[in-house]
Amino acid sequence: MRRSWGPWGLLVLVAIVYAIYVMLSSPHKLTTPYGYSYSHQGTKSINGVAAFRKMYDLRGWESRTLKRLSRSAGRLDAIVWFPDADQVPSMEATRWLDQWLAEAPRTLVYVVRGLQSTESRYWQQALSDAAPDQRLEYRRRQVRALTTAAEPTFGTVAAPAVTSYSNGWFTADFHPHYTTAKDFSGPWADQIDPLPQRLTTRATIRPFDIDTDSQFSTGTFRSETVDEDDPPSVELEPLLRSADDDIVAARLTSEMWPDSQVLVLCSGECLMNLPLSDSVNRVFADHLVQVSGSPGEIGFLRTDLMGARVGSDSDDDLAAGMELLTQWPLSMTTMHVVLLGFVAILALLPIFGRPRRLPPPPTGDFGEHVAAVAELLQRSGDTDYARQRISEYFVQVRGEESGPWVLPSASTANEKLKGEAP
Repeated sequence: MRRSWGPWGLLVLVAIVYAIYVMLSSPHKLTTPYGYSYSHQGTKSINGVAAFRKMYDLRGWESRTLKRLSRSAGRLDAIVWFPDADQVPSMEATRWLDQWLAEAPRTLVYVVRGLQSTESRYWQQALSDAAPDQRLEYRRRQVRALTTAAEPTFGTVAAPAVTSYSNGWFTADFHPHYTTAKDFSGPWADQIDPLPQRLTTRATIRPFDIDTDSQFSTGTFRSETVDEDDPPSVELEPLLRSADDDIVAARLTSEMWPDSQVLVLCSGECLMNLPLSDSVNRVFADHLVQVSGSPGEIGFLRTDLMGARVGSDSDDDLAAGMELLTQWPLSMTTMHVVLLGFVAILALLPIFGRPRRLPPPPTGDFGEHVAAVAELLQRSGDTDYARQRISEYFVQVRGEESGPWVLPSASTANEKLKGEAP
């Protein structure tokens, strides 16, 4: 016995096939989320850092995704932090990191958000391989990407002066416009060969000065300041300087954590997926991996405007992508959708195995005889003959003389038969 899907089953099947067709045939949009090292946003985005994370894996590190500074994160040997905002570690995060760095020889790689996107570079590279009729559109998209990148982050009004943030370790100065750092000097300029010729950024880093930088905000909302009662003693060693004497990369050390280090970069341009297609940038990224210490367990942390979340492992993790479906309030909707999906699957579930033999209909059922006669009348194809037979049944068997199924000729014949009776 075969079960029919019915109109609803066919409708669902058509919808699934159409959705797959749309997904395969629709043009793929350029993916540009910044700083992700995991999921689709990390591997497909030109501004992701999944390729940089893979370099750690190839060097023997065991990488994991880090969503907050918690007790489980305290067992890591290194942390790579890509903040997605113009900020530095908050006071709460700085205290957690001070304790974490003091417990064992560890490394923190902090990449200041000095570059918003590499989309303009993407269109510039694609322009050389574009068809002649598409080059004008590619130029338009390149200019549009440059204009968008020049706009202030999060839609704020561009400030004419430099905006500075500090957490007591170092001070990050964010300029209103992008600049090109080149003609590098310093220890890394001697150790890295070849070295990237230029670096696009709008951020610079410098040593923390308690007399001038103590009131700089450590967070976006300016709710915290550097703890003046216990100023940290951190030494900043410039590793890479530009021709304008701006510090591009630096190493921080402290008496509180003498065996650990903090590596600060003013921009992550050389570490993103698209720039890593260049072998020169891969040499720079590989050197950063080597100076991160002996291979161990490393966590990749990306934070948004709210900064790093510091809490216990029992706290809810920051959801991203499809993980949002498991967080309140979408989790309630997800439960009902899953339940409805199970009901639909059970309704459309096919029959597996050999079909059961149904019991034969009873021979004493008069309805089966009526159905058989009706089927024979239907096969004859003669409507008038069928109506006559039905009329005879109602007149002779049921004794009816009028009705919707009694023909006038049958009623006259019946009266004639009654008159001829002895």
